[in-house]
Amino acid sequence: MLRIDRRLLQNVDWALLAIAFGLVVMSTLTLASLHVGRAGGSVVVRQVLWFAVGLTVMVLLASLDYRRLVRAAPALYLLGLAGLAAVFVLGRTVSGARRWIVFGPMSIQPSELFKICFVLIVVWALASRWAQPVGKLTIALILPIVAVPAVLIIKQPDLGTALLLVPVLTILLVGAGLRLKVLGGLALAALSAMPLAWLALKDY
Repeated sequence: MLRIDRRLLQNVDWALLAIAFGLVVMSTLTLASLHVGRAGGSVVVRQVLWFAVGLTVMVLLASLDYRRLVRAAPALYLLGLAGLAAVFVLGRTVSGARRWIVFGPMSIQPSELFKICFVLIVVWALASRWAQPVGKLTIALILPIVAVPAVLIIKQPDLGTALLLVPVLTILLVGAGLRLKVLGGLALAALSAMPLAWLALKDY
């Protein structure tokens, strides 16, 4: 049975939650006023349902020990990769891009959900013994973890989401203690590889 630690309630930013709730109410009322008729009602209902889903997920995640999530990172990472691969089989093509999987009235973009899996797997990798101390060897071992999903996301194509993985990885590496000298060397290597990347993405 899921138990919520009461100490979490002491650290809740109630003002922020109140503002978020107010924005949801305002957006719902706006949708209700702009969309009249049967179609408008469905939009409002969908808005309220997604708010309920988001609130439920927020409570569930807040009640979990983040260390458990990190330990589950490899499984979540593989599940995320499966979602990225499933797009090419089950995905719907919109404007030349196949990024969404449709489940009845809902559509899910696996690349967006994968962002959470990506953060967790990098944290898990950096916290592992083989990654200490954080240096060039750590980067070499983590690069495949980054490259596989990046290729799958670019193939959708969704270059913006793929590029977003780079600053996220950089922030996590710096937070883990990577020396700025090493980071600068990586930046120079990336810049020198730009011509090759341009040739590979020319059709993109």
